[in-house]
Amino acid sequence: PTPTIPPFTPTAMLYLPVSLRSLAGQGTPSPTPAGTPLPTVTPTATPTSGPTPTPTVTPGGPTPTTTPMPSPLVFGDDFSDPGSGWTTGVFSSCEMAYAGGEYGVAALDFNWVCISEAPVAQPGNVTIQVQARKSSLLDGSVYGLVFGWKNPNLFDQFYVFWVDPFDSTYLVQKYDGGWIDLTDVTSEPAIRVAGQTNKLQVRRTSTGARLYINDHMVGNISDTDFADNAYAGVAVWSAYDRSSAITYFDDFKISVPTRILLDEFSNPYSGWPVGSTEACQAHYEDGEYVTTTEPNYACVFRSPGGSSPNGIFDVTVRREESIYPTAYGLMFGEDGSFSTFYALLIVPDTQEYVLAKYAGTWYALTWDDIENDAWLYTPHINPGSSSNHLTVIRDADFISLYINDQYLQTVEDDSLLGDGYFGVVNWASDYASVTSYFDDYSVITWEEQPGTVQAAIPAVQVRPPTSFNRAALPARTPAPPPPSGRPRAADGIN
Repeated sequence: PTPTIPPFTPTAMLYLPVSLRSLAGQGTPSPTPAGTPLPTVTPTATPTSGPTPTPTVTPGGPTPTTTPMPSPLVFGDDFSDPGSGWTTGVFSSCEMAYAGGEYGVAALDFNWVCISEAPVAQPGNVTIQVQARKSSLLDGSVYGLVFGWKNPNLFDQFYVFWVDPFDSTYLVQKYDGGWIDLTDVTSEPAIRVAGQTNKLQVRRTSTGARLYINDHMVGNISDTDFADNAYAGVAVWSAYDRSSAITYFDDFKISVPTRILLDEFSNPYSGWPVGSTEACQAHYEDGEYVTTTEPNYACVFRSPGGSSPNGIFDVTVRREESIYPTAYGLMFGEDGSFSTFYALLIVPDTQEYVLAKYAGTWYALTWDDIENDAWLYTPHINPGSSSNHLTVIRDADFISLYINDQYLQTVEDDSLLGDGYFGVVNWASDYASVTSYFDDYSVITWEEQPGTVQAAIPAVQVRPPTSFNRAALPARTPAPPPPSGRPRAADGIN
């Protein structure tokens, strides 16, 4: 039959894994006891009448258009243009050249360090990243990302984040007239060995710098001596006495923290899902995004703001008056098809929260060991229909949770790295529908977005188990220690 109201843009309708519990001693009905656990299934498209992946509104209104997100990227080079400004030529025992869409740096003699600067300077709390690979399995190079460089013409002050694929280790050094180790030589299983490509990333902060390899946060330094130095670049160290020491670099990027989305919902055509499909309804009203969910369902609504795996996610939520406990929350780290995502969920009535992960089945990343329960109590949640401000900071493997500007905890999980769609969740009780009101949705990120094209799946529906599974901590087997007698760079740059 022809639908009387427009279908949703990408929205998920889910059965949630645990029943919402009533307030103790309040006399509200307890949920019906769960029966035999249902098998977990892969999400499939929910049958709806005439679904379409593009936003639609009530006939007669203008078509929603998503405003392009501001980009955090201030400089990017894929080295396809040999005139993009990097140094080329032979200089003493260093050679640098563009080569087939990459930038090659070769140290021509043993135990030399060769450094090349990017053609721009960007001060402040920047994020710098590059892809790097050795020329061959037996190549003698150790490569690095240079940051905090004062004057490339003098080679006077800078940091280097070294990565050695031969033994899967990294090291951060500071050069200030001599080499100073800021970290130990540290084994890191995230490093891809031999000639495989590794992504190196440094995020400078007011307290130092955070270090990442292949999207995993591997460490940080607290040195701020070169905080005002604005140049960055790449480095090669011929640390092993082999016939060659050549590294090829690609996709060099410099980004700055940028608010990529701020939606106060004053524009009813900003692109969020509107309309109705089965148990989920949504519309704009008086500067809020209003969502209604039917009993025994949760609805997940994806933002039109694209994908941002890492960043600061904020939303303010309130709920209508209800005699039954309900939940709402902030969704992030979604893969574009609702097959995997995270959700920070809170139950205002019981002042409890959970960080949940869906990945074919439901997992809790928070846990109360005393109560053996996924839900944790905090007095910082405003009960009933009062507003609550939810904040999630996702930084690679680490997810930090805040409610009403109060820090709760940081959880480590590396299973959904790279997934970044975000939105909101509204979860009804078993007995009655619920309406929740979202406002002031904000996303700040410090790196370029991987893409903004959303998967064209209008709705999904899954049946979860009867309770959360407790998520295991990330298993990261340490790499072997580095060989003894490892060469060090000389006190000066040769």
